[in-house]
Parts: sequence; structure tokens; C-alpha cells
Amino acid sequence: MKNTFYSLLLISLFLASSCSDDDTNNNDNDNNNDTTEVVLYCEINSTTYSSLTDSLDLNFTDLSELPSCFGNLKGLVYLNISTNDLTQLPDGIGNLSKLKVLQGDFNSLGTLPSTIGGMTSLEELILNQNELTSIPPEIGDLSSLKILNLEDNQLTELPKEIEKLNGTLDTLILIGNDFNTENKNNVNFWLHKVTVKWF
Repeated sequence: MKNTFYSLLLISLFLASSCSDDDTNNNDNDNNNDTTEVVLYCEINSTTYSSLTDSLDLNFTDLSELPSCFGNLKGLVYLNISTNDLTQLPDGIGNLSKLKVLQGDFNSLGTLPSTIGGMTSLEELILNQNELTSIPPEIGDLSSLKILNLEDNQLTELPKEIEKLNGTLDTLILIGNDFNTENKNNVNFWLHKVTVKWF
């Protein structure tokens, strides 16, 4: 085997396209809607990725999982995986150290991998309308984070490590979760410089 390792990322995207039939003997326009399946193959490693885009939009693509090789997309700056059927993120996502925006709202995520702390360039983490019951302590390692949207999840508390974001985080949205008074007070105390939205 060659030293170069290639990971195959297979993502099926379904795009609706309209096709019209040409009938030379008929003045009526018969339009047939056809669904075109677009399959994106990426042979990826650190040398080949430089030729690919730094932005990837996979919303509304019926994804139920992200392949483990997703972490090889180390040049990504913007990633939109919203409105899919994702229940978890691969550990490799923590390798996306250049990522600035991760939009993962309207999925079924229950937890986040501890490797999330590796995304040190992340400025916006949008995870509203999921099923998150906990947030890993490594959230405190996201030293560039400005916006954290956790609206409409199933959270009852946040880890104390989030206080490391006090002074760097601008906005934390926790509307529609199930924090009791004590845990709300903890968050407000840890993040007293942050705009925390409870309602």
C-alpha cells in the first residue's frame, strides 16, 4: 500500500429538478418533475483537501450520520448540517480546527463528542432544536466562541468548565430547556459577562 492514505467521503444529496418533454407534434407543454441524485465523492487527505472548498452545506439532505473520515476535512471554515436526522457527531469533528461556524440545528443530537474542544477557531455553534441532555466539559476549550445556541433541547445543567468562556462568549441561548433555579443561578454566575437568554 502507498503511504498516502485516502478516505472516501460519500454524501448523497437529492436535488429536485424540473425536466420538460419536447413534443414536436403537440403545442402542449408536458413538464415531468424528476429527482436528480447528486453524489459527492471526496478522496481526502492533508494534501488533496487544499483543492476543495472551505464551505460545505448539507442541510435538508436526510443524513442520518456523518462518516468517520469527516474529520479529514481540516480546511473547512463553514459547515451546515442542519435539518437532518443526525443523532451524533463523529469524534473526528474535533479535528476541524479552522471551522468558524457549525450549524447543526433541527437534528436529533443527544450528546456531543468530547473532542469538540479541538475546534478552537469556532465562533458560532448553532444546536437549537435537538435532543441534547448534556454538554461535555470540553465546551470550555472553545476559546473563540461568540454565539452558542442551545435553544429547545433537554438540558438541565451546564458543566462548570463553561465559565472559561466568560468574557469571550457574547451570547448563550438556553430558551426551552429544563434548568431549575439553582442551575440557572450557576450559569448566570459563571457567565456574568455573557448575555444569557432564558426566555
